[in-house]
Amino acid sequence: MLEVLTDLLRPGFELIFCLMLLASYLMLKHIPVRPLFAGTLAGMATAGIQFYFNKYVARMEMVDVAEKGLIVFAVLFFFVWLWFTAAKKATWFTLPVLALLGFSQALDKGNKLIATGYSTLSMQNGFNSEWVMHAVAILAVSIMMLIMAVGMNRIAVNLHLQTVTIFLVLSYAELFVFQLVEWMQMMFGLQILPLSMWVLNLLIPFVNQKEIFQYVLLGIVAMFLGFLFIQLRRYDHEPVNATLNSAQQRKVRAQKQQLRRWFFSFSTVMLLIFSSVLGERVMASKEVQEKPATPVTAEGGHIHLPKENLIEKELNLYTFKADDETNVRFMAVRKSGENYGVALDACQICGVAGFYEHKGQVVCKKCNSAIGMNTIGFKGGCNPIPIEYDNKDDGTIDIPVSELHQAAGIFK
Repeated sequence: MLEVLTDLLRPGFELIFCLMLLASYLMLKHIPVRPLFAGTLAGMATAGIQFYFNKYVARMEMVDVAEKGLIVFAVLFFFVWLWFTAAKKATWFTLPVLALLGFSQALDKGNKLIATGYSTLSMQNGFNSEWVMHAVAILAVSIMMLIMAVGMNRIAVNLHLQTVTIFLVLSYAELFVFQLVEWMQMMFGLQILPLSMWVLNLLIPFVNQKEIFQYVLLGIVAMFLGFLFIQLRRYDHEPVNATLNSAQQRKVRAQKQQLRRWFFSFSTVMLLIFSSVLGERVMASKEVQEKPATPVTAEGGHIHLPKENLIEKELNLYTFKADDETNVRFMAVRKSGENYGVALDACQICGVAGFYEHKGQVVCKKCNSAIGMNTIGFKGGCNPIPIEYDNKDDGTIDIPVSELHQAAGIFK
């Protein structure tokens, strides 16, 4: 249940925090928010279409690359727009920038939210207590995200414009750097860009320490809560204007009381989000024992891996003895739903050093480069060398033995 909770909370609260900060900025500047929310809705709808296409038609890695590139350029254009707006210069491109920013963010986070929700609600493992717990987690996250969105907007519009602008810049700067690192990793992994050793050495620290971006965003949110608390205390202690009539004074007091309630609700939700995300990080940071490779044999020219044994987001290692007695190591992962990745336990950069699972990623034993589970099966760079396979309707992943015989020379 904790895994489902954090898989939904992380993309959910990142999306809402950035969007609601931007919405508050727009309202304080008296700029229409419709383009932003229209783009967000379009992005979520596109994410649903993309998920259906990836699951039931075909998965195209270039679409993922284009998606990452889109959000990188959208944030870059947003900063240009923000500078023009702060300088009170004409911004004829307000509508397309806001729509593109909302669309790209919703598309990026929507893919993660839809994939997690579908894997639970589709009842792939039947109706049982685990399904009920996961469904409760989805409902709880939905309620928390709603409270966060409404509460944050109600409170943030009462802050100073300068304060909102500072946190807006910080949050989108973190988003830009993180998305740029992921985009470059995919570009090098698919060999769209040539990978040299100096580039690899430059990229590896960012790739291996991706969790730092999560902590940076949590730190920004924590500072935002602190500024909210200070601002609301000042506002709460301001005496009510004595020149107002009794009805107007009651209205002001009611507004103060409402802001206190929203702040309490928003703070409680953020505390729950902090606890779940940090709790999952603590559990993931525990030392993981490397799994031994499972020996497999061929039948009818294929190796048949039961899908039921492939747990989502978990590395499975296997070894196969080729005709020349060479032990060929390979891996298989279930990325999400019926989306799988199969590759050799080797890469073009570090050879047969092999990989292990740590913090939900596949890590190279030689250079310590961390590979996301979703990139297993992509060609080139730091990624494990992919293997062709067939996703059978009989509940198995079938790997041609010829693929492993051809790879035997790599492991000699």
